[in-house]
This record gives sequence, C-alpha cells and structure tokens, in this order.
Amino acid sequence: MPRKKEARRAERHPPPQVIVPYDCSDKRVKEKWTAERAKDLANFPSPFRMLLLGPPGGGKSTLCKNVVIHQRPRFQEVFVIHEDHSNDEAAPGTTEYDDLEPTLMMSDVPDLKFWNAVCAEDDPDKPPVKRLVILDDLEMKGPERLKNLQTLFRYVSSHKGFSLCLNHQNFFGLEPVIKKVSNIFVIWKPRDRDEIGRIEKRVGMEKGVLKEIFDAVTNDEHDCICVDHTRG
Repeated sequence: MPRKKEARRAERHPPPQVIVPYDCSDKRVKEKWTAERAKDLANFPSPFRMLLLGPPGGGKSTLCKNVVIHQRPRFQEVFVIHEDHSNDEAAPGTTEYDDLEPTLMMSDVPDLKFWNAVCAEDDPDKPPVKRLVILDDLEMKGPERLKNLQTLFRYVSSHKGFSLCLNHQNFFGLEPVIKKVSNIFVIWKPRDRDEIGRIEKRVGMEKGVLKEIFDAVTNDEHDCICVDHTRG
C-alpha cells in the first residue's frame, strides 16, 4: 500500500527534465572575467591554478610577484613553498620572496589537514578570504609530496578558494594531475623546437599556433606567452 502512495506521489510531482544546479557551499571564491576586470589582464580571476614554465633567469618569480600586486581585490594571505626555505639562522635559505611579506614560508607541501586549519576560522557571513600559494623550485619527487601537491591542485584550490602559482623549469617534469587541472599557462620559449609541439597539445592549442606566436612576439629570454583557459 505505501508503495502505491509513493508511486501516485511521484506521478503528481515528476522530477525535472533538466539538471538542477546546486551551489557547493565550500566554493565561496568565484571570480570571473568581467569588462572591468579585463582592464588589467594581469588581474586573473580567483581561484586560479597558474603554471609558469621556463628556464632559469627568465623572470618566473618576478612575473609571479606582479600577479600578486595586480590582484584586485588583493590577496589577504600569501603562502610561499620553496625548496630553499630554512628557519636555521646559521644556515639561512632564500630571501627571494621577503618583499611580499608572506603569511608563511615553508619548505614542503602540507597535507589537507593544514589547509583545513588555515580556513577553520573563516566567517561564513563575511566575504571569503582570498589566499594565494606560491610554489617555487620544488622537486616533483617523493610519494607524500606528490600526494599533497595533487590534493592542493585538484581539491584545495577549488573547494577552499586558494589560487596557486607554480614556477617550474620543465613542463614535462610536472606531475600529470597538476597539468590537467591548471587553467593558466605562462610559457617561455623552449630551446628544443620539438618541445613546442608537445606543449601545444597539452595546453589545447592547434598544431603550429604556439610556434607561430613565439616567432612573432618573443624577442629575448624574458618574453613569454600566457594561455588562459579561465571560464566566464
């Protein structure tokens, strides 16, 4: 008897014939490209996952800092993960990012528990906190590091609203998941001409287009090309 009632109720209230959108309560940072934002093309909508890929001395760290100073609204917290960070006064590490006055510097990639703790005191009734994580000169080695990198790029960025900038010298030395989920690629001209074709395929460009752009607009080692797949 109850089953018949349920059947009649279902007939009176059939499910919609379209996908019903549900907002994810985790995803509070949802910036998009607008006409106003587009007046400054370095003001990328957050949260983004940006890869800056090029040889030493090309200006990856400098460009990363410029992304920070162009961001509007500004990042309220900036975390830097650098292979050469050290808290040992007798053997100090890099000072490259001291001018950003980062919220915290680390030498390794934390796990999900750390990022949850960072967000634990966020007030849901106030605008979301904008955060950036810069990852510079990290070796893509070690099961724990690779696991934490994957979690940071595929989950923490989208669900916790963290923008990410990863500087690396070798496009093909990156963890595959990182390349798949990233939406902004800043690329310096590879010295290996065959490498351009492989990068084109990975970033969704037609064969020959990237080489044509490089030949047309890059004049020295500091010039680079930005491919932005941000929606909206």
